Amino acid sequence: RDTVFESQISVDNKGCAATAVNTIVKETLSTGWTPANPDIKTNSDGTDITLVSSTTNLETNVITWTLGTIAVDKYAILTYQIKSPTGKATPGELKFNATWDEDRTDVESSTFAIQTFNFTSESHLEFDLDAVQQAAFPQPEPRSTQINKSYNYSLKVTNIGDIAADNWNITLTIPSSCNATEVFNGGNFNSTSRKITWGLPLLNVRKSTERNFTINCTAAGEFILVAQGIKDNTSQANFSNDLSIGCSGSSCSTVESVTFTKPSDPRYEKLSHINFNITYNWTDTNVTIGQGFVNISDDTGAATLVWQEYSFTDTARATSSNYTFDADEQEKFVQAARTIGVRNYVDATFSPTGNVTVENIDYTWDLGKVFEEPQDLFTKVKVYTYTPLLQTASLAISGDDTQTIGGWGEYFNFSVEAKARFGRNITVIAWHKKGTDAYTQIDNVTCEACTDFTIINFTYDYNGSDIAAAGAWTFKFNATNPDGGTELAGFTYTVEKDDINTTVITPLNDAQINRTANTTFSVQLIDRDNKTLIGGPDYGEISISVSGTALFETSPATPPTVGGFMNRSMANTGGGSDDWCSDTTSFFLGKHAWKGGTTGHAFVKNNISDPLNFTLVGSLLNTLITPNGSTNFSRTETIKFQGSVADDCGTGSTSDAQINFTMSRGT
Repeated sequence: RDTVFESQISVDNKGCAATAVNTIVKETLSTGWTPANPDIKTNSDGTDITLVSSTTNLETNVITWTLGTIAVDKYAILTYQIKSPTGKATPGELKFNATWDEDRTDVESSTFAIQTFNFTSESHLEFDLDAVQQAAFPQPEPRSTQINKSYNYSLKVTNIGDIAADNWNITLTIPSSCNATEVFNGGNFNSTSRKITWGLPLLNVRKSTERNFTINCTAAGEFILVAQGIKDNTSQANFSNDLSIGCSGSSCSTVESVTFTKPSDPRYEKLSHINFNITYNWTDTNVTIGQGFVNISDDTGAATLVWQEYSFTDTARATSSNYTFDADEQEKFVQAARTIGVRNYVDATFSPTGNVTVENIDYTWDLGKVFEEPQDLFTKVKVYTYTPLLQTASLAISGDDTQTIGGWGEYFNFSVEAKARFGRNITVIAWHKKGTDAYTQIDNVTCEACTDFTIINFTYDYNGSDIAAAGAWTFKFNATNPDGGTELAGFTYTVEKDDINTTVITPLNDAQINRTANTTFSVQLIDRDNKTLIGGPDYGEISISVSGTALFETSPATPPTVGGFMNRSMANTGGGSDDWCSDTTSFFLGKHAWKGGTTGHAFVKNNISDPLNFTLVGSLLNTLITPNGSTNFSRTETIKFQGSVADDCGTGSTSDAQINFTMSRGT
């Protein structure tokens, strides 16, 4: 009573499909029994069933666990603590119910009965069990082992009493399909009784110790191992009372109270046997019959006959009569105070008389008890199934695994480490998706005899249409083997426009360009991400300044790119934007600048070269009008010289030009 102890519930999926939604398990306790600290039992491999939440309602005395998905043949061991009431012999009940997949339920068919006892100044034991998982076969189930494999178990023993535990023995009964191959801590195994036995050294209050053993089970299934603490602290105490309880006459009876002596501080005392020292006689003429009876009352007041005798003749004797109580009777002979009754009867032809007297009693108390405290412990023997192991999902963009942003033309390499515990073949699949689209497969690879973690690589060639917003792409991996599948999430990444290298080919800086000659303005465009020369229309522009070297054309030329080169040819004929003479205000003679590169394209980034300067020059064309060579002149005549000047764009410049006429004499 008034003690904290541990309680557990095992939840096992025995069906053929995993639970679809949360499983809710509730345990209801009787009033006065206080629940606390709901949890789930785990081991060093964690747990494959998630404890989503747990609550304790002290008003309704209900404790609740909410569990995640429970796969087929998986189980959870739910734990909590109970504090018992303070009263003696207070009964209680525990009852669970479970709900899963929203509409399926399981309610415990009958309540589990519990009761308080007065355990003052006593030690008592509580047990827990763990199967030690092997590194080669990790399993997040604390009480599971593989069929036909030796596994170490640890039996945890806790003293939940209020004094140190001493002189206890521990037994553990194992299933008939299991064999204890090793027992540690000084224990031994009896193959006939199926019991492992240990002695328990001194164990202080609320302290624990572990008893270890190894078993190999040849049959799969769910089993109960029965742990039991045994302590025999029985003894006996002998006492004697001198009495004189009797009566005389032809028919008489008497009843007297007797207080039996008990040892000091008795525990679990019960009368074992009583020896009654009795004298009796029946006399007179022609005794027909003489009878004597002795009885003793139990704790309820009911009389139990302990001696009787009869005779058909005169009789006078002393006798000793031993009465031994059976186990059921002992439970009613615990109190010290009770009554002893005597009855005498004699019949004769004349003046019958008799006497029956209890002169002394010798009695023995059985003290203490054999404590036998069993506890059922669930375990499961099964075929372990192992889905593939995946770890280290990574992405390298052009060989750099620190980058998560890359142009569509770069080299995208997705990699993951995969392993099968038994060296089996596994199929690894890489997936990716853009935004909220469904995942599509990149590729799949079979890792044969995949004993150790093996790096599996996948590549994917994106194109310009795959460009998306930052972080829009996501990748993942999954792997399958005969036992099932495993999925490993990757992370988000970005496919962006490709980077471009823009290189000026001609003309170089500060070149002089005569507009009478064809001049090609040329830049080379290389896709830096996929290492290719660009080709196609509308990749960019080549622009010439129209005012000084800073103000450029508002609608520059957008020549196609061929073989990685974007060329703009300028001349003083042809008209249009590629004709110097089409707009001599913009394409004035003098110092200009030019630049070119990519801009405004859907698939590549903008990269316009830095401006380069050039000087545009023109030419003057002279026309001689007169004399025209068709007329001869004499020395006395006046000769009129007439001519005109125009530039290479056909603009007259006679008034602006200084004209010199030169005559020469022929020989």
